Amino acid sequence: MDSKEAICAALRQLVLAQPFESISIQGVCDKAGLSRKTFSRNFVDLQDVVRCQIYLDLVKPMHGLFEIMCNVAYGVPLSYERNLALIKQNAGYYTRICAQFGSAWLSEQIAQLTLAEDFNPYEQHELSNLELSFVENYFAHAAAEAFRWWIDGGMVVPEKEAARLIEKWLYARLDIEGAQRRG
Repeated sequence: MDSKEAICAALRQLVLAQPFESISIQGVCDKAGLSRKTFSRNFVDLQDVVRCQIYLDLVKPMHGLFEIMCNVAYGVPLSYERNLALIKQNAGYYTRICAQFGSAWLSEQIAQLTLAEDFNPYEQHELSNLELSFVENYFAHAAAEAFRWWIDGGMVVPEKEAARLIEKWLYARLDIEGAQRRG
């Protein structure tokens, strides 16, 4: 485990044990067994640590799966289902993070971290830069808002069903266009 992951793990443990506002950077460093200098080399503040955890939990694995399945148009439900399951598995942490910063903040972080990832699953399509920018922003924000909907709803919809709904909603236009071409 590298120092970033150790700091993220320490913050997650502390968030589950006490209110976020009572957690200090020094407390996270002590829990991780790392110096304040190491923290400062990796993060600006505790909110930055939360962003890193979101990246490690949700964004990095999703892009890894997309890279593997790059030519499979409808392979993303597996990724959504995995992310939803991870959020549910860590419901205490993400519920407290939403209580601290708001679910809209969490959704925006997921979208921004997704957009910052250097991977273009749409490169096989002939899109102008303007179209590509629109498509990337649309899918990143729409998926992040779908996660928000699920979290705000108490995570009661089973992950597999929520992933199916998200995919159906996000790719509805593609389904219509595909049906028109086939028909």
